[in-house]
Amino acid sequence: MKIFEANITDAVSGFLNDNLKKVSTFEIANQQMYNAFCIVHFFENNDELENLKIAISDIQNIVEEPDRAEY
Repeated sequence: MKIFEANITDAVSGFLNDNLKKVSTFEIANQQMYNAFCIVHFFENNDELENLKIAISDIQNIVEEPDRAEY
């Protein structure tokens, strides 16, 4: 799947959704991103954090319909 033009796996999307949904500041989110992925200063402000939280929560809420065939 693509988030902001970057390809990420369902596992990463789920991990980010689970770990960032309760975070209120980008400083705390940056610390969690560093602890999980060793990425320094992933978010520059709270707007970036909120935009990512919205994007990954939308994807998590999509329920895929299985392919159906009419017989």
